[in-house]
Amino acid sequence: MNTSTASEGLVRVRVRGIYATALTKMFLDKGFLIVQASNIIASRFAIPQLKAPADVTVKDTDDRNRLLVIGYPEKVDIVVQALRETLKYSVYWSSRLGLHATIRAEIIGKRDGKCFAKLNDVLIEVVEFEACEEGKTVTLSIVKAPIFEGEYARGVPGARVIGDYAIVYRSVSTPKVSFSEHIRSLNRRAQLSVISEEALKNGVSVHWRSSANHGDEEELRTHLRDLINKLYELEKKLVDAPPGVYEHGEKLVIIDVALPDKKMMDDIRGKVTPTIDYHHSIKANFQDEYESMIVDYAEKALAYGASRQPLTKALSEIIIERLNARKRIIIKHVRLDGTVLEIGPAEIVSINIVDREDSCCVEARLRRIVRSSGVYDGLGVEKEPGDTIETIVNTCDWKVIHSYYSRSGELKGRYININTPPEPTPYGFRYIDLEVDVVEVGNEKRIIDEDKLKKHYLQGKITRSTIEKIAEEIALVVKGDRNEILKKLVENVESNPQNPTK
Repeated sequence: MNTSTASEGLVRVRVRGIYATALTKMFLDKGFLIVQASNIIASRFAIPQLKAPADVTVKDTDDRNRLLVIGYPEKVDIVVQALRETLKYSVYWSSRLGLHATIRAEIIGKRDGKCFAKLNDVLIEVVEFEACEEGKTVTLSIVKAPIFEGEYARGVPGARVIGDYAIVYRSVSTPKVSFSEHIRSLNRRAQLSVISEEALKNGVSVHWRSSANHGDEEELRTHLRDLINKLYELEKKLVDAPPGVYEHGEKLVIIDVALPDKKMMDDIRGKVTPTIDYHHSIKANFQDEYESMIVDYAEKALAYGASRQPLTKALSEIIIERLNARKRIIIKHVRLDGTVLEIGPAEIVSINIVDREDSCCVEARLRRIVRSSGVYDGLGVEKEPGDTIETIVNTCDWKVIHSYYSRSGELKGRYININTPPEPTPYGFRYIDLEVDVVEVGNEKRIIDEDKLKKHYLQGKITRSTIEKIAEEIALVVKGDRNEILKKLVENVESNPQNPTK
């Protein structure tokens, strides 16, 4: 049965991974159409397993703290806006060129033996090219999309067109047919190979996407024919065309899911199936660990009427025991440019459960001994061998406090790092750094790095809700006026017409 006409006008979303139940509930509530649902999701929501191709796929990455949103650009924008309304404290990175986009770009020469082109501010490594002629404008298909700062794209010669079921393109090598790894049936691959024969004869390569598992033969033939005609038209348009994007391909957005948003998804999932507190945080950070299995056990216990609070506390105690056994731990400091810094290793002085309102918080006190000399960043005070850095990490706080002491025990200063609430991991803790911080030397407290925060806010990486939370936290630290601090943080940003945030 052809189900694509039933979804006309709706954004078709395919959801996979550890967040699938919560995201499916959220998307259904917002009027999206769920397609290619897994057996578990179809059963939980009593929805049909529609075989229609997805406009957008949402799934976790290898680092399960992150989501990947990929699909047609205008549809991805709609899905991401819906996610930003629910996942208000997470970080959003968008590709600067689409995957499988067709562009015209100018060759700028070789660097370290690699050929590069440039389009606007995006560098593209050009591969499979016979010559690297500086100043020449060439047609490229993007096979690696740049997302994080400092990343460059990778492009191959020729145009490319993407559709629901297939991607068609010309390459410098012999035309070929290839398949998504999700097309496992040998019979299906044979059928698709036959459908591709005419394209290959005309010098066009075909890559069949996972959705081709579900289309009927005539539909797939028509689809491929339409894509090839579109490729021919595109190639005509590209002759001597100036630099620019001529086919947008697929947009990619990476979302680093902050702990408050994981807890929000715990609540959403809990409306569908029994869900323990910190379900998504533990599933993300303790992959293939026994803590993940204990979550499954705890949720079975909830289903049979067990009390939530003691189960949550027991899980926290198990995590504390795991960390205490390490003696020394690492803090992963995820920056808004996508890089990850490691702080430590640090010695555990103490680690305990701290009850706060309805939350079960884990608080660790850590110590590091300084081995080198210099100046402490931000504080501007001398760093000397033998200094001690004492750190307080609390999973319910939007800050991590570093106190710096001399060998004799004199306080040199404090660095209050503003970040999303830290999450326990097998190696220590992980949080998203929010750039702006507070430093305290003597009786003076200063807010630093506001301009860095503004840059990321202007780029749409963080939401207005995050900015408001930062202002609230800083006001508590410096005992200042929250509204005045907020005004300073968004100054000259929200009036900028390029600002995509809400």
